[in-house]
Amino acid sequence: MSQSEQTAHRAAPEAVTTLVKDVSNLVSMPEVYYRILDLAENENSTAAEIGEVISHDTGLTARLLRIANSAFYGFPSSIETVSRAITVIGLRELRDLVLATSAIDAFEHIPLDMANMRKFWHHSLYTGVCARILANRAKVLHSERLFVAGLLHDIGHLVMFMKLPGQLRQCMVLAGREDLDIHQAERRLLGFDHAELGAALLTHWKLPPGLAQTTRFHHEPARAEKFQLECAIVHVANILAKHADLADVVAAGDFSYDQTALRLLTFTPDQADEIRQQAQQQFSEAKDIFLPKAANNY
Repeated sequence: MSQSEQTAHRAAPEAVTTLVKDVSNLVSMPEVYYRILDLAENENSTAAEIGEVISHDTGLTARLLRIANSAFYGFPSSIETVSRAITVIGLRELRDLVLATSAIDAFEHIPLDMANMRKFWHHSLYTGVCARILANRAKVLHSERLFVAGLLHDIGHLVMFMKLPGQLRQCMVLAGREDLDIHQAERRLLGFDHAELGAALLTHWKLPPGLAQTTRFHHEPARAEKFQLECAIVHVANILAKHADLADVVAAGDFSYDQTALRLLTFTPDQADEIRQQAQQQFSEAKDIFLPKAANNY
C-alpha cells in the first residue's frame, strides 16, 4: 500500500461517519418503520395492533396490500387488510417489506443527473430477487430478509451519488483503466468503499444487524464473522444480477465468485442460468410494485 493509500485508509472512518451524518440529515427511515420494529420485537404484539399502526399511513397501506396481492407472492385469495397480510405473509416478512419500501422511498428524490437511477434500482431489485431465490434453495428461515438485503446491498453508492459524485466518477475511470472492481478502486482513491459506507448508514438507521453485515461484506463474504451464509447469498445474487445484463451503473471487473460463498451455498456457476430464469419472471412482477416511479419512467 502506497503512502497516499495509507493516509486515505487512516482517514476513512472519520470520512464515513461524516458522510453518514450528512446524508441522514437529508434522508431517513420513516417513524412508522421504527414503531413497527418495536411492535415486531414485542412477543405480545398482535397483528391487529401492527395493522393499526400501518393504517395511519395510507400510502404505505396501499403499497403493502398491492405487494401482498401481487403475483410476486401468488396467494390464491385476495388480501384486503394489513392484519390479514401479517397473518398470511408473516410478521417478520411484513416488517421487512415495510423496510424495503421505506428505504426506496427515502432516496426517491435524488437528482437524476447524478446517477442513472433506473439502472441502479433495477440492479438492486434483481439482486434482491436472486437473493430470495437462493435463500429459499438454501432453506434459510425468513427468506424475505434476504430480498431486502439484496435490495439494499449497494445503498452506499446512493450516498456517493449524493455527496461524492466527482470522486465516484474518478473511481469509475480508475476501475475501467486498471480492470478493477469498483470497490477496489474506491478503496484506493477514497480509503473506503460503498459497502463500508452503506453498512455504516444502515447501522446509523438502527436497522437489523444482519443487513449491515450483508451490505458490508457482499464483495468479500469470507471476511464476515457473522451472518456469513447471508453474506454469501447476497454476494452470489449480486454477481448473478451483473451477469443478467442489468449491470450496475458503476460495475467493473470480472465479477468472479468467492469460493467460500460457493461452498456455503453448494452453488456452482453452471446453475446460474436456472436461477436467472426464475429471477427474470419475479423481477418483471416486482419492479412495478417496489420501485419508485422515477426508476420506471424511461
